[in-house]
Amino acid sequence: MAIIISLFTSDFILWFAIILLLILAWHHINEYRLLKYLNLKQDNKFSLLQLGTFSQTEAYHRHQIYKEKCASLRLLSQINKNIKYLPDAIIICQHNGNISWCNSIAQQMFDFCWNKKVQKNIFDVIFYEQFKHYFFSQKKDDR
Repeated sequence: MAIIISLFTSDFILWFAIILLLILAWHHINEYRLLKYLNLKQDNKFSLLQLGTFSQTEAYHRHQIYKEKCASLRLLSQINKNIKYLPDAIIICQHNGNISWCNSIAQQMFDFCWNKKVQKNIFDVIFYEQFKHYFFSQKKDDR
């Protein structure tokens, strides 16, 4: 009984806290070494110590995700610029014919107003029977 009571005395709690702090420090040192090694292989712009994050691994992965998002946003904006100034009409539609996106030249060429909130079908815009035949034949070929 005395052993059980002595486990919860201040000596046990003190030793437990010291051991826990040593384990956390050892984990942090190993994590720092690993991230330093990974950082040398990539770029030196990423600082290992970031405030607000408990783990260096979490900070590293957040930085990687941030870099990937920035790169994809740059690509999307460049594609958007290129499509905006393209002299051709572009209409992107879903498999059922609903228009999901079109550029302004397509709206001018086919004389319709497209809005994301109001669904428009491509067959309401292009009336040619050859187009309907082509659209449905492509749909059958995809299966």
